[in-house]
Amino acid sequence: MWKYYFRSGGLKATGKYKDGELVGPWKWYRENGKLMQTGSFEGGKQHGIWKRYQENGKPYDEGKFVAGKKSGVWKSYDEAGKLSTTKTY
Repeated sequence: MWKYYFRSGGLKATGKYKDGELVGPWKWYRENGKLMQTGSFEGGKQHGIWKRYQENGKPYDEGKFVAGKKSGVWKSYDEAGKLSTTKTY
């Protein structure tokens, strides 16, 4: 498990590498410690469900990647965390 830190010392990201490529689940954090984004990699490319979060912790958007490209339905949310738009790729 790799861990990256902000200069301030707070955790910035966690995840794994294999043969120099990002693999499996990763998490990114804001400097204030709140979760910013989660997602997975396969063969060094984004793959699977990805979620991003607003500063207030509510969802920002979510959707699926297949071999590094957006796929299927992606959902976006307003500041209150309510579904605001959907887009299909």
